Order: sequence, then structure tokens, then C-alpha cells
Amino acid sequence: ANGLLLIALSSVGFSFQSGLVHYIGNDVCPVQQTGLRGLVAWLLVVPCLVHQMGGPSRSWWGSREVYGWLFLRSVSGFLSNAFAFLALARASSLGDASALIFTSPLFTAVYAAVLLGERSSVLVVLSLFLGLAGTVLVTRPSFLGFDSALAADVVSCAFALTSAVCGGFVFVALRRTRQEHFLVLLNWQMLAQAVLGLLGAAFTCGLRFQLPAWEWGILLSYGFAAFAAQLCMTIGARSQNAAASSAMRTCDVVIAYGIQVVYFPDDNVSFLSIFGTVLICSSIFLIVLERIFCTSPSDDAASTAPAREFVPAGRGKFRHEALPSDPAEPKAAGFDDDQLSPVVLGRQLKVVAVVAGQVEHSPDRGTNREAEDLKLLGA
Repeated sequence: ANGLLLIALSSVGFSFQSGLVHYIGNDVCPVQQTGLRGLVAWLLVVPCLVHQMGGPSRSWWGSREVYGWLFLRSVSGFLSNAFAFLALARASSLGDASALIFTSPLFTAVYAAVLLGERSSVLVVLSLFLGLAGTVLVTRPSFLGFDSALAADVVSCAFALTSAVCGGFVFVALRRTRQEHFLVLLNWQMLAQAVLGLLGAAFTCGLRFQLPAWEWGILLSYGFAAFAAQLCMTIGARSQNAAASSAMRTCDVVIAYGIQVVYFPDDNVSFLSIFGTVLICSSIFLIVLERIFCTSPSDDAASTAPAREFVPAGRGKFRHEALPSDPAEPKAAGFDDDQLSPVVLGRQLKVVAVVAGQVEHSPDRGTNREAEDLKLLGA
């Protein structure tokens, strides 16, 4: 229950950010807004990295074997956020733009089939058709026979769908980097958003820093909201199975429509848009059902692979090492075999930073010896 609450709180944070972007609009270049969001969030990630992994070191960047995937994930994440901000800034309806951006899991299903060779079940195919139908109802293109007066803003819809296309690849890249510490992922993601966002704004719409204090307050709040929402989502998702986490993310769209009704009453609200949004959310629930009923045991085992632990390879140096599985690991009450108990989760997330020689990491070391070492370090 606590995990689901954290995921719901993350939805509130992301929706709050979307509402602010919609409020600022194009007064400040949306690409610059993306860069400032990433910069503030990265400055909040750095103290966490220092606390968990010590001073600046290679451990902040993860394993070299997945640098390519981390880079692709960061770039696709930046593009997804930049196009989302562009869509939200000029959208005639906050809820409609949020619904289109939320179609990214549908593109993830397509990428997984094409790039990862995953077989698509009937539920996935049905979800794609539902998502397509919902997208048509939200956008209401005139070339399909809809009244041009009811059509949504074409450019805004194009930005939102491009954001979903890029965002869908983010989840594919995450599957390739699932064993990396989540702070490593945030380090890459937020730094890429800061650098690419500010550079992109400088070469396209131009950077603007002479702003009223209230606008600066809103722009800087993006980073705090993004960091807090990302942490809530990460911690919540680690304590819940993937299906429940994905289902809870549909709160984003519902909250966005709620914000629109309360704070943006002049935005267009169409019955067709509402019905289309319901279809899009239903398509996501179908993907959740597919993950519940059609996932093989081998996939489950892969999804719960041990996270990487930072173990010292020498004074001031770190190396990555997967935590060994312990068949005698105690389980917490109420946790099934395919879920992570707090004990297992604690072992996977802890970070050991010591002077070389103080702790000797060995897969066959007993629990008591490990507890003594951690006590010695004050962990």
C-alpha cells in the first residue's frame, strides 16, 4: 500500500509540473524550461551520489558495458521531455496533451517486439488498436471526417505524439540497464537534460534569463518536482510488482484533467477527448494484464535480477558486482517468491564505501560476518 501511495504521489508531482508548463506556455522557450528542469534536478542528485558512493568517481556513471544504452536512454529521455514541454506549452487542452503523451507504453510494446524480439500477444495487439482509436478521438483530425472546428491543435498533437515515440524507447533502454543503481540512471538522465536542453535552446529559440521572480520560481520548481516525483516512483516501484506500478501511472492523466478543470477552465473539453482518453488508459491496462498473465517465468527471473552493488576494488576505486542470491535469505511476511522482500531489497540497495582491505566481499560469506562488517563501518 505504501508503494502504491508513493507512485500516486509521483503522479501528482509529474501532473503538477505539466500544469506549470501549460501555465508558463511559450513565455519561456520550452526547450530552455527542459534544460533548467534537468539542471536543478541534477544538482539535487549530486549530493545523493556523494552520500551513497563518495566523491566523484567512475561509479557515478555505471558499468562501461552499458554506456551506449545509458547514453541512448538519456538522449531519448531528453527528447521525450522536450517535445512534451513543447506540446504542453501550446496545447488547447492540458488533459488532451497529457493523454497523448501517455501513449508511450504502446510504443514500448512495438519497440520490444522489433528490437528485443519479444512476441506480441493478442492483448498487446488489442491494446495497440485501442490506443490508436483513443488517439484519433483525442486529436480528431479533419482528414478522417471530423469537423475542422473540433480538431485539436495539429502542432501540439504532433509534439505530444513525438514525445510518446521517444518516451517509448526510454523503457526499452531501461530494460538493458536494469541492474544499474537508480542514482546512476538519474545522473545520466538529468545531466543530459540540462546540457542538451540549454544548448538546444541557445541554438533554436534563444536563452532568456531576464525574467520576473515569480517565473523563476516556477521554472526552478520544475526540477524539485521532477526529482521528488522520480524518487517516489522509483522507491514505490521497487516495493510493488511492475503491473501494479504501471496501472497506478494512469493517475497522471486523471490528475491532469482535474488540474485543467480547476485551474484552466477556458481549455477545451470535448466528450470525444474524454472517451478517447478512456480508450488510451484501457489500452495501458491491457498491457498490464499481458504482463500479469503472459510473462514467462524466465522473464520474471530476469526482471528481479540482483541490482549492482558498489564494492571497493582499491582505495578510492569502485567496481560493480552483482549481489549473490542467497537461497536461505529470510522473507518478510506477505511477500511471494517472485517479489522482493525488504531484506532482499536492503541487500540490493546498500552501498559499501570503505578503505581497501577493511571489507573483503565474498559470495559465500555468512550473514553474521556481513552484519559484523557493516557494523564496523557504521552502515
